Amino acid sequence: MALGLFSGPFYLVNQKGVGMHLRKELSKFYGGEIPLYVVNAGKTYFTVTVGHVVTDEPRKLKIRLQDVVDYYCTQAASMSGMRQIAGHYGDWRYIDRLTQEVLDWFKFVNIEGMRWASKKAGLIPKF
Repeated sequence: MALGLFSGPFYLVNQKGVGMHLRKELSKFYGGEIPLYVVNAGKTYFTVTVGHVVTDEPRKLKIRLQDVVDYYCTQAASMSGMRQIAGHYGDWRYIDRLTQEVLDWFKFVNIEGMRWASKKAGLIPKF
C-alpha cells in the first residue's frame, strides 16, 4: 500500500476536482487522508502536481496506466540518475517512488487492467 511520502518537487494543491466517490476510494487507499499533491485519479490515470525539473514551477502530471507499464519496460532497470514517467524527468528516487505509488493505485482500483497491460507489453506481473 502506498504511503504517499515524498520529499522532493511535489506541491500541495486544491482537490476540488476529485469526485466524492473517487475521494472515498482515494481515502481508503491512503488510509484516511489523501495527500495534497494528488489532483485526481481514476482506473486508468493518476494526476499529481509536480515541480518542473529545471524551473521547479508546479505543473499537473497525468500518469496513465500505459505510462507505468512503459516505465517498467524501459526505465526501471536503468542505471542512470535520471528517469522519466509520462514525460516528466527527475531524480530516479523521486520518479521511482511516484511510479510505485501509481502502480499501487492501479493495483487497488484496476488490477485486471494492470495485469492485462503488463502482459501485453511482455512483462510478467507478480500481483
